[in-house]
Amino acid sequence: MKTLTKTKEKALPENMPDTTRVWIYQCDRNFTEDEAEHLTALCRAFAEKWTAHNVKLRSAAGVFYRRFICLFADESAAGASGCSIDTSVRFIREQEQRLNVSMTNRMLMAYAEGDTVETAHLNDLPEKLKSGVIRPDTPVFDNLIATLGDMKAKWPAPFSETWFTKFSGE
Repeated sequence: MKTLTKTKEKALPENMPDTTRVWIYQCDRNFTEDEAEHLTALCRAFAEKWTAHNVKLRSAAGVFYRRFICLFADESAAGASGCSIDTSVRFIREQEQRLNVSMTNRMLMAYAEGDTVETAHLNDLPEKLKSGVIRPDTPVFDNLIATLGDMKAKWPAPFSETWFTKFSGE
């Protein structure tokens, strides 16, 4: 877990406030090193040209844990609009098609197993909990968090402190 936390801290955008909006897209598998490197370059290029109503967004993007693409927009100067969000979704869909992966399946939960990230289908959570694969203290990634501050504080968070508990079958 310590390695995961240090990895995240190195990749977070600098000089952006905690109110910065974040969108997290989780891949259904780990990216290879080459894919992650290439995706990082594509994400940075996307963030450089991301606009809302022809106004450049103060934005950043990156690959985290070789599993997630995260997009950031500091909306203090210009807010992300419906069109700019649509543009970001198109970018993600292009990456899905290019890599033949899914990054929009909200039925998958990512969790830390040692210093790696694994996924489980939400329907499989009761069995994973029963078998001890996932425990109350297992770090899980809530990709619905909305701000950089939440990402810093609660991504990942212990399973018992997330909304995923409603899938525990109890």
